[in-house]
Amino acid sequence: MDFLNFQEKAQLQQILSRSSLLQTADDRSNFLVFCGLEKSCGSIQLDKPLTKFLISLLVQLSQIYVTFNGSERRGLVVFLEYLIQLDYNLSTEDREFIQLAITKCQYWQQQLEQASSPFSQTQMTNYVDLTEAEVEETMKRREFLNLSTQTFIYSSLQTRPKFDNAIVPQLGQNWGNAIDGFNSSGTQLKRDKRAVNSDSGSILTSQRNLTLHYLDHYVLQMIGYERLKPKIQQAIRQECQAATRLAILFADQVFVPAVSYYQSSICRKVIDYYRDIFDTGIIRIIADAYSLEEFQDNRLREYEPGSIEFNLYQKILDISRLQPSIYSCTENTTIALHNEWNNTLLQDIDIAAIFAAKLPYELLPNDMTNRLIALPEKLHDQAFIVRNIYPKLFSENYISIANELLKIINELFFNWFTRKLKSGVVTDLVYLNQLSIKSHGVNLPYTSLKTELIVQHGELFKEIVNCKPYELLMLKKDAVWNEVLDNSIFLTI
Repeated sequence: MDFLNFQEKAQLQQILSRSSLLQTADDRSNFLVFCGLEKSCGSIQLDKPLTKFLISLLVQLSQIYVTFNGSERRGLVVFLEYLIQLDYNLSTEDREFIQLAITKCQYWQQQLEQASSPFSQTQMTNYVDLTEAEVEETMKRREFLNLSTQTFIYSSLQTRPKFDNAIVPQLGQNWGNAIDGFNSSGTQLKRDKRAVNSDSGSILTSQRNLTLHYLDHYVLQMIGYERLKPKIQQAIRQECQAATRLAILFADQVFVPAVSYYQSSICRKVIDYYRDIFDTGIIRIIADAYSLEEFQDNRLREYEPGSIEFNLYQKILDISRLQPSIYSCTENTTIALHNEWNNTLLQDIDIAAIFAAKLPYELLPNDMTNRLIALPEKLHDQAFIVRNIYPKLFSENYISIANELLKIINELFFNWFTRKLKSGVVTDLVYLNQLSIKSHGVNLPYTSLKTELIVQHGELFKEIVNCKPYELLMLKKDAVWNEVLDNSIFLTI
């Protein structure tokens, strides 16, 4: 456990000693099995007194690696992530410290893999020797940033009081937090601390366009957002806010489907925070129309009168607040999805086989293939959504099939968008990572890039978090930010 100093090791042991999940030998064994760490049970002294057990646990799990979601991960990281997910008795401070330990462990592992260079060794030493003040600052950031990767874990964040003047100045963090009621004024950037060269820029000179799929109402529906606990909903909103802030800083243009903007309240609140820079054109809503009136007409034809969507689109011309400008893709979205369904999706994917994997074969309609092929014709001009499609494929209600169909439609929709717009997507999300979208540009790896900023460029990270929208645009020319982009091994094309 070289990635933690003596005091941190002692603090981690004290936190684990208070966990209700580790008090008896049976509790310990069951929890390790649940984490997928059953192979380590034989080398851990499960039946020893608590202190000796914890020492044995930490030593053994810090030395082993397990395959998790297709990658090798240190056993201790997996253990701690599950602990945060399942032990609801952990205090906010305990959760923050465990997140810090996870981050340091992951970074140490990354540096070990590059340890052949003296520079990497220096980086490891500097990170382990963080000062107490730096550790405290990093722990404060955990309130806004959940750094666990590739694992859908329950939020380590506690519900924050709205407009709490005692908390907001202390944390000094914003992320464009229009949703949760925090002060949105930001802080003035201290431009004297780092060089800003007006001629500076990343060597990634190709146009960087991003499509923000994670703000879409159907993507949120796919993970059951409305049925999640409030703390999890809050963590998802915060991920949406943070990912959008990094996307605006990273991209030349950020695209949001108009249907996402008007049908998702989370999308509107996240995007509208940046209304001060709408006139720069960096944020565009994508519509199959040249005007909002034409877009409204297209949608009203697709939804039945009296439906939630019909009533919503009836009112969009009455919206008085400033909205992003429309970027017209000229091709009617519903017609395009009909064509994509037959000409691309059915050619590349055996959807019937996917459904068969979810249901006993005898429950599938005998003519499933024919139903799939005839679907666009049967839909006519109805919206290409699960509510309209499902009854034309199945007569019985199967939740697993409905969810799988929703995933297929979401991927079909955003694959078409990214190809049409030649855009990348935000990848490496924690809570909203269920889709596999084909990128046609440079992607933004959210968690990886965020972690690199926190660990190696703390001063820049604080400016990104706290700055106002127009100041965020100024940071695009920041020398350190462009160095991060040039040196990052995470960016993919």
